[in-house]
Order: sequence, then C-alpha cells, then structure tokens
Amino acid sequence: MEKLKELCKELRISNLEDLINEVEFIEPKQYLVDILQLAVNQKKSRRVKKLIKEANFPIPKTLDGYDFSPITFPNSIDKEDLLSLEFIDKKENVLMLGSVGTGKSHLATA
Repeated sequence: MEKLKELCKELRISNLEDLINEVEFIEPKQYLVDILQLAVNQKKSRRVKKLIKEANFPIPKTLDGYDFSPITFPNSIDKEDLLSLEFIDKKENVLMLGSVGTGKSHLATA
C-alpha cells in the first residue's frame, strides 16, 4: 500500500487508495476505468465545493418555489436552457437586469 500512496502522490491522485474497494472488479480495464472515473468525479465535486465556499454566498439558495413569472427571456434562451446550465459549456455569459428585489441574486446564487 505504501507504493500505491507514492504513485498516487506522483500522479496527483490523492484518494485512489480509498476508492479501491468501492468498485466491483469484473475485468482489469473496466476496473481501472471505473476507479479513475470515480476519482475524477470526486475531484470535480471537491472543486465545486471549494469554489462555492470561496464565492462566499451569504445563504445557500435553491430554485424550489422560485417565481419565474416576472422574468422575460430573449428569443435565444428560455427557462429550460438557463436551468440546464448549457451556457457554461458553451462559455456564454448570462446577463440579468431588473429592479431591486426581483430575484437576480437569488437566481444567480441558486
């Protein structure tokens, strides 16, 4: 196990040792892919949590019960497009305009 720790440290895969028992071994290639996929997923999850913490959002927000009725969308995007977060993958920006108290910060935080 010490050699595994050394290799993980060199490859910068910190938690691989913790994952070895979480994946069912069927065949070598499948096992390795599943272990590495689990490691990648956990790394992404830790990064998201770190970024959310660094953002210093005042209170966690959700979209449960959010009132979309006063919001108007341009022709190029609708509510479903916004909620799918595809604009992130496309590296597009979202601009929210409105009066005080209309829910812009709540929507952006959620």
